[in-house]
Amino acid sequence: MLAHTLKTAVRVLLRRKFFTAVSLFGVALTLVVIVVVAALLDHTIGAYPPETRWPRSLGVFRVSLKGEGWTRSAGAGGRFLDACVKDLPGAEVATFYSQGDREVTYRDGERLPLWVKRTDGAFWRALDFRFLEGGPYTEADDAAANAVAVVNDATRRRLFGSSPAVGKTLVLDGRTFTVVGVVEDVPFLRPVAFSDVWLPARTARSDEWRRAWVDDWKAFVVAKSAADLPGIREELRRRVAAVDLSGEKPFDRLEAEAETILEAIARLPLGDRPDRATVFVALLGGLALAFMTLPALNLVNLALSRILERAPEVGVRRAFGATRTRLALQFVTENLVLALAGGAVGLVLSAGVLAAINASGLIPYSDLSLSPRVFLQGLAAACVFGILSGALPALRMARLHPVEALRGGPR
Repeated sequence: MLAHTLKTAVRVLLRRKFFTAVSLFGVALTLVVIVVVAALLDHTIGAYPPETRWPRSLGVFRVSLKGEGWTRSAGAGGRFLDACVKDLPGAEVATFYSQGDREVTYRDGERLPLWVKRTDGAFWRALDFRFLEGGPYTEADDAAANAVAVVNDATRRRLFGSSPAVGKTLVLDGRTFTVVGVVEDVPFLRPVAFSDVWLPARTARSDEWRRAWVDDWKAFVVAKSAADLPGIREELRRRVAAVDLSGEKPFDRLEAEAETILEAIARLPLGDRPDRATVFVALLGGLALAFMTLPALNLVNLALSRILERAPEVGVRRAFGATRTRLALQFVTENLVLALAGGAVGLVLSAGVLAAINASGLIPYSDLSLSPRVFLQGLAAACVFGILSGALPALRMARLHPVEALRGGPR
């Protein structure tokens, strides 16, 4: 019986190819948008190399000096890092890094812009980079401001071709640096790890940042375990509240907090509310649900029109003994087949869109991939909508008296 029902559903859908195509497009497009957005988010906040420790990590991404009518917000300065981040109880490693700047080097007269990030030596212990050549610079290199550098694989190829890079030099910010290590390319959307070139923090042209509360640096703290995260948050709050700004007129207080990457992203639309991560996830879920109602409504309208034009068929089948349940099952099966077919098209299109984004270079070094979990959840939701959108008009039509159905359905 099931095989017959499926065959009938396919034949019915092929009768009106245009409307079937419109429905397929709606389901497929919805899944493509959801899968691509989910892939971008996963690419940013997921625990992937080299940022594998996000589940037990926190960052200090913004520091603010405030006073009556005055606010200065940016990253952390050296004084903040020393007073508030250094030696946090429960931390396995605490590191800091610059936001990243666009700097220029040259090869055979060709101008090559590069993303450059400065870090302390602990940076390489907090993250899981895969070294293709050499190794990282150390805390001793940073303390001595040694002119050493780590580059990514793409930069090695641009500067040195296929030959080894360790021991060779590049010029940045008017200074010559010796390459000590080469790592795999890190995607642009990995906010902590991404760069083309990494240099010791103290090789910066100016050391004014070391005497500032607010500057261009971010802190990244890896806890010994996830259970230590609340304690680290609280200790940082206590240290920030204890900072004496009596000599920093017109500012009288310092504000900063340790937060997850999701909380940092959620601050952009939601501000500093404490539950911003939860609200942000709920908003994304609500938007996804609202977006999926569009093809659902489309399916309802098409299913209703398809069923109404088949009212005489329903009357004949009722007259020959077809039950209401059997008729309703037939209509629901048609919509479910439509949703599954749209899901298959969406799977192919999603893979194609993600591959196109990776190949375009729009997001440097991106490695977006199809998440089976997200796709299956989206497909399941599409199927639920398909069942509901078919069930409502199906039940209405199945309840018709055979005579009324033969006359063309309800007026």
